[in-house]
Amino acid sequence: NQLEATLDLCWPDPLVTARAGLEGVPPQELPPLSRQRTECSMEILKILFNITFDTNRRKVDEEEAAEYRHLGALLRHCMTSQADGEERTYEFHSHTVNLLGNLPLPCLDALLLPKVEHGSIEYMGVNMDAVNMLLEFMEKRLDRVGQHCRYRIYCSRCCNPSPSP
Repeated sequence: NQLEATLDLCWPDPLVTARAGLEGVPPQELPPLSRQRTECSMEILKILFNITFDTNRRKVDEEEAAEYRHLGALLRHCMTSQADGEERTYEFHSHTVNLLGNLPLPCLDALLLPKVEHGSIEYMGVNMDAVNMLLEFMEKRLDRVGQHCRYRIYCSRCCNPSPSP
C-alpha cells in the first residue's frame, strides 16, 4: 500500500498502526510529518477518494470490507498525525475526512480499535482519540465557514451600501 509506505507505518496489532521505530509512542507525542511525506500522502488520499467515491452507496462483501477496515486504520493514523504547521495539518486532515466519508459505515469501526492507553480519550472502554480528532477538525471547519460567511456579508455591505431613504 502506497499510503502505508509513504507514512512509514508498521502494524503492531491487526488494524492498529504505528510509525516504524516509534511503536508505543502516543500520537500526540510523535514528531510532525515532513512536508514531503505530507504532500505525497495528500496526493494518495485524493486518488483513493476518486477510486472509492461510490463505495458507501453499495454493499461490500467480506473481502472488500476487510480492505476498507485496513484503509480505515490508515485513515485513523492520518487523523491523529500532525503535519508541519497548522494549515498543512488542516489540509491533510481535510483530505482524510473526505476519504473517510467514502468508506462503508460498517467499516468505520476501525477508528475505535486501538487499546485505551494513558492519555487516550475513552468512553465505555473504547478509544475515542480518532473521534475526538474528527470533532476538533469539524469545529475548525465550521469556524472557517463562519469566518468566510461573515467576511462575505461584511464585503457586501461595505462594497454595496444600500441607498439612504
